[in-house]
Amino acid sequence: RTQSRTDIFTTRYCSGTGFVVPISSCSSDTMEGCCSHDHDCEDENCGGTSLHGYIDTTKVTVLNASNPDCLKNIFRPWDQRLARDVEPLHSDEDDPELLLSIPFTSDVKIRTIMIIGGPDGSSPSRMSVFTNREGLDFESVADLPPVQEWGLFENLNGEIEYPTRFTKFQGVANLTIHLPTSFGGDRSTIWFVGLRGEGTKNVRQPVTNVVYESVPQPQDHKTPGGENIPSMLM
Repeated sequence: RTQSRTDIFTTRYCSGTGFVVPISSCSSDTMEGCCSHDHDCEDENCGGTSLHGYIDTTKVTVLNASNPDCLKNIFRPWDQRLARDVEPLHSDEDDPELLLSIPFTSDVKIRTIMIIGGPDGSSPSRMSVFTNREGLDFESVADLPPVQEWGLFENLNGEIEYPTRFTKFQGVANLTIHLPTSFGGDRSTIWFVGLRGEGTKNVRQPVTNVVYESVPQPQDHKTPGGENIPSMLM
């Protein structure tokens, strides 16, 4: 499959914070302690709270997985991100591409995303995301510009988070994550997908079928003698 490219955030891992941030936001050549926020990360919860409780795990979907029944396994509480007592999600053999659709029970604001992949080159190497677009497939994500795109690191120990352009991730009811490539493996493996940010109480109501009735016309209503009923003038 072909994938259109947009500008990828040029990023590096900041060992002092556990974040991958744009190089332009870091002033130190060593990248120590840098963050995309204007405060001391040691005193702040930069990534916000876990959004695990807002994910509607009964409606999450995946395309191109060899074991789609295991999709729910990768959405766990933050403190269980390194658990290995469940089966991870795998892409099909010889095709590492995956497309995840994540609906929420109410709108959320997403600050960071974490992906924990598998070893031996099976971790995803790129990620692009789309917000509030349901029913996407591989053809449609190839034609649409993502809200944001990252080059990933092999994050086997759950230490790296990818910060979003936060203003573009407000009022998110559905998040689609496209993982097109791996680090050379024949398939992709996902152990954990974690989101952090802020929850809201805004629940979107589904659109229902609306039946519209036409305005009665005099010619549509006739008397038994065949005459039209006259209009009432007020």
